[in-house]
Amino acid sequence: MIPLIALTITIISVANWLAVAGGGVIVLSITDILTDFKAAPGESQFYWIYLMVFSTLFPSMLHLIAGGLGLLLACFGLLARAFGLSEKFARAYSEKIDSAGIPKLPLL
Repeated sequence: MIPLIALTITIISVANWLAVAGGGVIVLSITDILTDFKAAPGESQFYWIYLMVFSTLFPSMLHLIAGGLGLLLACFGLLARAFGLSEKFARAYSEKIDSAGIPKLPLL
């Protein structure tokens, strides 16, 4: 969550810098927001901060989990190839399907 908060502060700071560089005024004063937020974090005027952080936290966590799972599966695949296990698993799988690719069902 800390990286998301840092990213939000960075984006607001860049927006302020661009506004001032273009001849305008500061859009959101980061120091004023952080000072007020520290003094009263439960105030309703700061709900947008909670909404921004938590609405990006859950999708980000899902993406990290999916990416980590994919990386883990890729590592297992590389290890299986390195030790020749992939051919063994492919052979075992091919014995359980017929020529049309339909799994053979055991007789009860």
